[in-house]
Amino acid sequence: MTEPTYHVMLVEDSTTQAISLTALLESEGWKVTWVSSAEKAFSALREDRPDLVLLDYHLPGMRGDEVCRRIRMNVDTRRLPVVMLTSQEGQQVSGLDSGADDFVAKSTDPKVLLLRLRTLLQKAGSRERIIASNDQDLFRDVHLLAIDDSPIFLECLAHELRDEGYKLETAMDAEAGLRRLKETRFDGVIIDLIMPRIDGFEVCRRVNEFRRNSPFSLISILLTGADSTENLSKALDAGADDFVGKSNDFSILKGRIRALLRRKFFAEENARIIQEFKAKEMEALRERAAKEAAESRAALVEELEARTEELNRSREELRRANTAKDQFLAMLSHELRTPLTPVLAVVEERCQDDRLTEDLKKDFQMIRRNVMLETHLINDLLDLTRITQGKLEIHQESVNLQRIIAEVVEMCSSSRRPLAQIIVHPFKGDSTLWADRVRLTQVIWNLLQNAIKFTPADGQIEIRLTHRQLEADVPQLTLEITDTGIGIEPDKLERIFDAFQQESRETTRAFGGLGLGLAISRAIVELHQGHLTARSEGLHRGSTFSLVLPCDQKSASTQVSPQPKTVSEDTSAGFPSLRILLVEDHSDTRETLARMLRRRGHEVHLATTVATAKQVGAELADLEVLISDFGLPDGDGLDVLQAIRPSHPAVNAIILSGFGMEDDVAKTRAAGFAHHLTKPVEFAKLEEAIRTS
Repeated sequence: MTEPTYHVMLVEDSTTQAISLTALLESEGWKVTWVSSAEKAFSALREDRPDLVLLDYHLPGMRGDEVCRRIRMNVDTRRLPVVMLTSQEGQQVSGLDSGADDFVAKSTDPKVLLLRLRTLLQKAGSRERIIASNDQDLFRDVHLLAIDDSPIFLECLAHELRDEGYKLETAMDAEAGLRRLKETRFDGVIIDLIMPRIDGFEVCRRVNEFRRNSPFSLISILLTGADSTENLSKALDAGADDFVGKSNDFSILKGRIRALLRRKFFAEENARIIQEFKAKEMEALRERAAKEAAESRAALVEELEARTEELNRSREELRRANTAKDQFLAMLSHELRTPLTPVLAVVEERCQDDRLTEDLKKDFQMIRRNVMLETHLINDLLDLTRITQGKLEIHQESVNLQRIIAEVVEMCSSSRRPLAQIIVHPFKGDSTLWADRVRLTQVIWNLLQNAIKFTPADGQIEIRLTHRQLEADVPQLTLEITDTGIGIEPDKLERIFDAFQQESRETTRAFGGLGLGLAISRAIVELHQGHLTARSEGLHRGSTFSLVLPCDQKSASTQVSPQPKTVSEDTSAGFPSLRILLVEDHSDTRETLARMLRRRGHEVHLATTVATAKQVGAELADLEVLISDFGLPDGDGLDVLQAIRPSHPAVNAIILSGFGMEDDVAKTRAAGFAHHLTKPVEFAKLEEAIRTS
């Protein structure tokens, strides 16, 4: 087994001895670093850490035992093996007391020396540092300041202390010494008691004040030629660490300095260790905190990912539920509209029958109003779906707002129940604007019906139209509908424009309705680049709804859609009989429409499924009109047209559907249907579609 390579630091001032010992150690394969003084040894220890120090007892400036003490003061060099060499007897006890591991005479057999060194090296512990800091402070040169007005004493003192390996600066004036103390880092200050202007006690007090505010420790020794208990007491009270009498024998002074420096260095090393341990503790706390923070972040990220996944699932479920809701509303409207079609067709025809009594006509008119109200509620549900999907469209043209107001007032005034007085204030200006006639009529009808619903019969409703020209904006028309009804609480003013919102359950029970009209109206107004707002001073103090619309055609945001061609209001006179195929699986609707069409002289053939429609269409010659329901047991109206069109390419195709969304209309138009009539179908509109190719 190969012996490990060791590093030995040799501290020897004799060149001859150093060469001899270096050769001996290197013959063992060991690395040797030779230094000739204590100062160089300390400097080398700052740079590198050897495995063992071979130390001469007699060194220039500082004895080996003091070097050994300094090595033992450092926590990281405390376990470093130190072997002391000497050429004189009687120094073994002093060397061992200083902390040396062994004491060997220079005259010892080299084999014995190597044996002792190898044993120590093999038994030495790990060289790993205990604390991660340098030894710059502990192994630096000791720097002292002496303040004394005697140049002869200062010269002698400097000679003695330099032999101890200390660096000494001197000052013959107390003020100069104190200034120097503030400029340079010293390890200690030696002060003469008797000096001109300022005595040693005052200097000690100032030094003591200085070191209380200094981050570096400092020893202070007061020198006196008049040794007394009183002076000792005053010196210690002034802050001196020691009180030493002046003498030609400097051994006592040097011993006191060594003792004080040793205590100072021990205190500094302890403070350094404590500081380092605190730093390590803080580092451990930071690491623990960082670990806990990382764990918290990881847990938070995990929780966030789980919440995100849950949110995505909820969003997907909401999307599916919303789609299902839209599909349900579409199917509901279809199912609700279908049975209303024959009712409306019969009622409209009976209302025009001159043979009926006035009471029966009024009954049929009542039925028609309620059928149209039911249709209005269904349309509101579908409009809400359009709004939520962003598919509500407007088709703008030039319209007269005053004319629309007059028509809506006339429609609302036809109710049989007692109404509040409706006052329409005259307007002499131009009320032409660019708008969707049907949708704008819907908005004004909703607003007026709302006022009528919540205003008692002895109340009053005022309709006022005004025009204003904004300085930096387009001209506007403002329609205000003010009532003396139940009013609105201030905190509920904005919520009334939310879907399904009414003031309270009592309001819903008392006045009915779904709470959709205002929400739909605001959406329609915003599509017209306008504003719809409400104000009220509170309950039972009435309310005012303000509709503001731009009346500059250039502000329109959508294109004008072509309007279908219309025919004369006279739906029967002078029009020829047509051959019609009616495909409808709802028996009441099928029989009612067939009967009414035949009364008008048309030839009507019936089918209830796609298959029978195909069969009947194939048997007919010159089929002119196809009227088909959208939903059929074995397909839909699109399938019917696809089956009929090849043999009757010029047929006027009309589809009747409970599905009235824009997508539905676009789909049937794309399939070739010329007309899409949404149930319940007013018979007059059906006749108009039959006559319009």
